[in-house]
Amino acid sequence: MVFFLPVILISQGTKPIANKSLIEINKEALVLLKNFEYERLKGYCEAYLPTVLKSISDDNYNLTLFYYYQTEAQHFTENHTDAYESCKKALSYAEKVKENKELKGVLFYKKGNIEGDLQLLDYELNYKKAADFLSETSKLNIQYSIANYSALARVRAFNGDIKSAMRYFRLGEKKFKDNQDYSLRDSPFLPIKDARDAFLYDKIYILLQQKPDAIDSTAVLNTLKQLERLDKVSKKTTIYYTTSLSHVANWLIRSEEKNVSFNNKRLELGSRLLDKALYLIKNKGYRGDYFQFAYTKSKALNYSNSLKEANALINHLLDSIPKKDARIPFFYAQKGLINAKLNEKKIALASFYNAVKSCNPLNINLTQDYKNYKPTTKYNETALLLRIGEKIDEYFNEDAESLEILANLYYAAFRQFENSYNSSIVSSIQNTEVRSILRELLILKKKGFGKDIDIRSIIARLELVFNTIETTRSLPKKNTKLDSLNQRNLKLRMQLVNAKIEDTVTKIDSLQELIDKHKRFTGRQFPDKKFLNTTEFSIKNLQENLKPSEVVIKYLFLGNKLAIFQITNEQFFWQLKSWEEEEKKLLKEFNTSIVSGTYEANKANKLREHLLPKSDLNKDIYIINPEGALAKLPFELLQTEEDYLIKKKKVRYTSNLLLLNNLNHNNKSSEMVAIYAPTYPKTDKKLKTRSEPYYLEGAKEEAQNIAKMFPSTIFTMADLPKETFLKTAPEAAVLHLAMHAVVNNKEPALSHLLFGDDTKLDNNLYLEELNALSFNAQMVVLSACNTGIGKENNTGGIASLQRAFSNAGAPATVASLWEVPDLTTQKVMEAFYKNLKKGLGKSEALQQAKLDYLERTSNPKLRAPYYWAGFVLYGNDAPIILNPKNEYLKWWPLIAVVLLIAVFFFFLKRKRVA
Repeated sequence: MVFFLPVILISQGTKPIANKSLIEINKEALVLLKNFEYERLKGYCEAYLPTVLKSISDDNYNLTLFYYYQTEAQHFTENHTDAYESCKKALSYAEKVKENKELKGVLFYKKGNIEGDLQLLDYELNYKKAADFLSETSKLNIQYSIANYSALARVRAFNGDIKSAMRYFRLGEKKFKDNQDYSLRDSPFLPIKDARDAFLYDKIYILLQQKPDAIDSTAVLNTLKQLERLDKVSKKTTIYYTTSLSHVANWLIRSEEKNVSFNNKRLELGSRLLDKALYLIKNKGYRGDYFQFAYTKSKALNYSNSLKEANALINHLLDSIPKKDARIPFFYAQKGLINAKLNEKKIALASFYNAVKSCNPLNINLTQDYKNYKPTTKYNETALLLRIGEKIDEYFNEDAESLEILANLYYAAFRQFENSYNSSIVSSIQNTEVRSILRELLILKKKGFGKDIDIRSIIARLELVFNTIETTRSLPKKNTKLDSLNQRNLKLRMQLVNAKIEDTVTKIDSLQELIDKHKRFTGRQFPDKKFLNTTEFSIKNLQENLKPSEVVIKYLFLGNKLAIFQITNEQFFWQLKSWEEEEKKLLKEFNTSIVSGTYEANKANKLREHLLPKSDLNKDIYIINPEGALAKLPFELLQTEEDYLIKKKKVRYTSNLLLLNNLNHNNKSSEMVAIYAPTYPKTDKKLKTRSEPYYLEGAKEEAQNIAKMFPSTIFTMADLPKETFLKTAPEAAVLHLAMHAVVNNKEPALSHLLFGDDTKLDNNLYLEELNALSFNAQMVVLSACNTGIGKENNTGGIASLQRAFSNAGAPATVASLWEVPDLTTQKVMEAFYKNLKKGLGKSEALQQAKLDYLERTSNPKLRAPYYWAGFVLYGNDAPIILNPKNEYLKWWPLIAVVLLIAVFFFFLKRKRVA
């Protein structure tokens, strides 16, 4: 009975009551909201909006609530744009309500939902902000914290980040289990009920976002059965069940498209699930998205070659769907595919054109060749344009006009990707799609189409995308508050390392959430701080900084193709090579032969022919930008003129083009080399590598001899405290770490450097911890095993210790590609520093050090590349310059005394003469 009066008032169209207070207005609005009377609530808010606008109130809390109620009403009545504006208004008042964090949390969660419906860019950021506020919420509104974790899980799964999706899912599930007795009775917000249904739906959704061959079909179908048993509990949440039916059906029927164990039984099962979902909506009053389910049904009919039936259904949907529905482009694309299979070329091309045109209202004047396409911020339209291009290429590639149009369409797809990808992470799905777009563009360019498309510009822009979070670091000025934040970041990452070692999932989830929250807080406190990102880069500027003797060779894997780009100060070339099983096997066998102590010249020669364009041979300096499997290849060992490439060329590497000319201009480093060479337990093992905690005689002597060449501080004690490194390393001009290292390919964050016995975990410096550090050094030398290799990430980069130091500010790093022997490493390193002392650039100093080793070594076995070729240079090539004043600073007091004595005797002599 409490809810009855306001509903009657509105339903009878009663005019707003004059002089009603804001609190009274909100009380009645809440009743409507909790009764799910969204249309009436919308009218109620519209009726009282003038009253609210006229009132001069500093009650920011109730002003926030009023606009929140209006947001809910507009959102649930499909007025998304109005809801977006109301939500922003609510947040503007909420900012003035200092004491109520959950109020802001609910609004950011709601804003994320609305932006998701509007398919705006980076809507996930709202959920992350909501998590910050809702993490400390009371049990009164614990439901929103749970729902927010679910939203984050779905967004991460949609972007292909299954690991993060499962973490958010577990966090929400734990909060739900820990708070099943929460109360909704006194909450001023819309209740979110039946979390069990939502969790099971989320689980299905996340499972289905994995790579097709990784999906556990048994887990999917069992979860669907669990959801089916729950669907009768609450008809209001039947949408979870019907939508899950549609998701599972879509996965089953797309098995043909993905070539994953397809058979007619899967297609039949998918069709039955869709029929069931549509029946429940039509006949049983279940909630669900009819248009989406019927669209999926048309795909099922298409795959089963029931083309006329599929065509009739998609035409019906296009005639009946609301004209502003964001799915219209996808419906037109489906129609185009059906018409293409029916050999109706003209209708098919018109449908594909309408699909592209309807992506953006600004494309109202889109030309038939797609040249003036205007991209949106909706990422899923990137995949749409790619698929349309692939289907046009499949069915209508017989004439030049179609291929020219196709080139423009792929370029439109690239621009769509560039304008809409998630700036915080490029997922494996996004990575695959953008590489497919680039591959098709290069193939068409090679055939002479798309002449106006500038590949040089595309590569520069793609480099920016791939390295959004891993480009040149701009180190901030010293700031006491920032230093304390960095210390907290390091402490959290140390705790995360321990949790990962213990493999405690709940701890890992909680700590990762704290780290994410800390990063967002730091970003708000220091908005001008640049974390490894830049927005400006061009190949032209890169070329202007290259010497005439240098050539940059960049490699990109594009499915079964390898794109090789060569860049000099004057020219930009590219070519496509095959990258099939034969080439993959050749590379793997060659790398294996090196590490086993043998060297197969014939394989080295074949790889050189495949990987190095002949036009590069007139350059003296090769700058290699490898990715994926090529990151493990020492290019200087390829064969040219029946000898090692290193004998003809200087070779250095870069993990991305933006780091090529990076110089660390921070002047706060000392002018000395900091050398870390821990003392490990002695052993009788003869051939020692720098991968296991054995006593390293070579590393000890290496440290002592380098210290004789440069002003240095050596840290060589047993069980060298990691804290010593953390305190001293940030201020050194050069860091030299002669020690053991361990690579963890399963969990890259646990790759580490051993500062002592590996059983004492506190003495290990983990890659995860390096993410919280910054260095001012000109160069970091990682004189240990496997420091340049690791697990490949989504964009082809390598999660190595070398990359971590580079990300932490080191403009140049020397790292290893395999388990390097201790004693021969000593010889190469000492020669390297001798050459640096002479003023040579880093790449030439390392080249000459390797050649000196070969010249001085007569033993045929020890001349094998395994013993001397393991280290490569990443980053800039500038000579190491240490201020000579510092080297002789200790002599200045003595010089001053001598001068004083000289002056004294000079005046004494003059006095005697007078």
